[in-house]
Amino acid sequence: MVSKSILNNRKLLFVVIPCVLFIFPHLFLLTGGYFDWIMPNGKETGFVEYGTAMLFFLGGIYAFFLSAKSPIKEKLYIRIPVIFFGILAIFVCLEEISFGQHLLFFGTPEWFNQFNTHNETNLHNLSDNRLSKAMRTAGYILVTIVGIIAPLIVWLKKISFSPANIFRYFIPEPLIIVASLFHLFANLPKNLISLFPNGGVFVSEHNYFNHSGEYEEYALGFWVLLFVVSMHRSILKVNASTTVSE
Repeated sequence: MVSKSILNNRKLLFVVIPCVLFIFPHLFLLTGGYFDWIMPNGKETGFVEYGTAMLFFLGGIYAFFLSAKSPIKEKLYIRIPVIFFGILAIFVCLEEISFGQHLLFFGTPEWFNQFNTHNETNLHNLSDNRLSKAMRTAGYILVTIVGIIAPLIVWLKKISFSPANIFRYFIPEPLIIVASLFHLFANLPKNLISLFPNGGVFVSEHNYFNHSGEYEEYALGFWVLLFVVSMHRSILKVNASTTVSE
């Protein structure tokens, strides 16, 4: 899925690429292209939405690819979580494109017309908003624990993982903290501004702050992809150490 030369370049993978991915859609705001490229016709069908779906799709397919590689494929207790992670990533991808409705332009079923706030065929925009909040909260928890706390603990304590240690696959490299912060702080300015007098009005009148949740989802998409890249790097390290020991 990714060449070994790129996989060996930690700064490119975990710093440069996340910075470029996060900054790129913001350039459209500077050119006044918000409604053309980010949120056309008030619908979630712009660059950020499709970019989010593509990143989750790549992350899911990548996870399936890794589940079939040694040593993961021989270890069911590792392979099952990897496959499950891939399934979740593909589900989020399908949710982002309303299970193909944005691409195939099929009509919205009556139930979704009644309960979906955007009249689209997806679950995360239901009027009660419970699934959307659950998915967003799960993203916060995942990125905070797996993308910040765990890598910091490993880095500060300089814990080395043996090839048999299951956690070496699921604790990403410390540099993933860059992408983790992009996700956690994408929506933070809006929340902070809303605390000030008339802050809520300011947010509602400015598209960037009003829809910064879309950037939050987009940042989570490339975090998911980088998490799987980190697993791939662990696989290569395990295989290399096994080869040397033999």
